[in-house]
Amino acid sequence: ALPPLKNVKSVVESIRGMGNFLTIRANMGGDLTLGVENDVVTVKTYYRDLEIPRIENQPPPVKDHKVSAELKVDIKKFLKFLYSAHINPNNVICCLVEDHAVILHVLLDDMFMTYFISTCQ
Repeated sequence: ALPPLKNVKSVVESIRGMGNFLTIRANMGGDLTLGVENDVVTVKTYYRDLEIPRIENQPPPVKDHKVSAELKVDIKKFLKFLYSAHINPNNVICCLVEDHAVILHVLLDDMFMTYFISTCQ
């Protein structure tokens, strides 16, 4: 699960002027890194001990910091997703499909929304 979206939105808005692409890295240990880089600077924000959601009828996920995925997305598209913070979701689940997309499930009381953001090569 992602940290509170208002926090993530604040971070991403503050670094968007430094580059066009946001690098997202996550592992099954509950670590998430958001970063941007250019010729002059690399800026990263780290989140630790995030919840790994359990899939129904499946054993609990094993926390393993070695199982990870990383991808780059258009920072403007990711910021558009972050506007969903205004609807105060109960939870947001982030799925990284390496070299393909980030899929974000925004969970509300009686429904959910899914965002699909393709990676940038």
